[in-house]
Amino acid sequence: MHRIIATFLLSMLTLGVGSCAHQPLPQAATPDYSKFVHVAAIDSKMADHVRHVLERAGIQSIIEGSVAYGVSVPHGTESRATSLLRADSVAQKYWIQFP
Repeated sequence: MHRIIATFLLSMLTLGVGSCAHQPLPQAATPDYSKFVHVAAIDSKMADHVRHVLERAGIQSIIEGSVAYGVSVPHGTESRATSLLRADSVAQKYWIQFP
């Protein structure tokens, strides 16, 4: 009986120490939304494609939504981003709405 209790206590101690040593997962950096401007609305299926088009051009983006997604880019890049997305949407034949 003492052996069972000792094994149980040792197991609980090991679990307790292991849980204290757990490091929290790093949090993703929250973008400063004040530095971004909305440039378009897209279908949710095109979010990854649009993100890649902008990344290839060296333009950061924030793309968020549920059914339709809003596309925002840093101030000063909106004209270039809009031109790229207009041309790409015609070439790839997808829906995009500009303000």
